[in-house]
Amino acid sequence: MKFYRNILGFREFSRGGGGGGQLAWIDLKAPDGNDYIELLPFADVPSPSDLKAQNHFGLATSDVRKTVASLQPRATVGLPNSPITIQTGGGLPPRANVFDSDGVRIELMEPVSAGASSTEHPIRHR
Repeated sequence: MKFYRNILGFREFSRGGGGGGQLAWIDLKAPDGNDYIELLPFADVPSPSDLKAQNHFGLATSDVRKTVASLQPRATVGLPNSPITIQTGGGLPPRANVFDSDGVRIELMEPVSAGASSTEHPIRHR
């Protein structure tokens, strides 16, 4: 957190917990603009499968449904997670996951308001 806040200038705008009261995620807004990052703290050293699932990058889109509709016809047979499904709920905007040929996850998500409180974003299910 010191690196992201003190050196890079990010500001925390949301956080939430997982099971047992353990911190599950922290959202930090970039110092200039509306971009943000999400940190997922691990209590222990994560397994390779956890790293592949949790370490990903996200792309914001104004309309996940339209984005998925444009990507779906281009989804190559044989790639993981085809067809692309839209996920809703958990207090989050619509989102979808696309996986590259190495199984790396790319999350498509409508922007989360940087002014939102953690009560507006309950436990995230990933």
